[in-house]
Amino acid sequence: MDPRTPPTTPAARSPDNRPEIHNSDVDEQVAETGACGQVHLPTGRTCVLEHRHQGACEFVPREEAQDSVAQHRAADDW
Repeated sequence: MDPRTPPTTPAARSPDNRPEIHNSDVDEQVAETGACGQVHLPTGRTCVLEHRHQGACEFVPREEAQDSVAQHRAADDW
């Protein structure tokens, strides 16, 4: 499997297969929901787009991250 190709099975997308979530610039709680979870270190804002999304991150304040992820999922943006 090409490491640059996004995983297609639920098991392949699980947090257990994402060693980067244990990095200080990734919010583990957000990443474990399947979101990117990348943290913009100067502001503390967190990306709420799907893991391995294309393009730029969508950063929101940390306290709004879980709600934003839920909204993306409900709108089927993923």
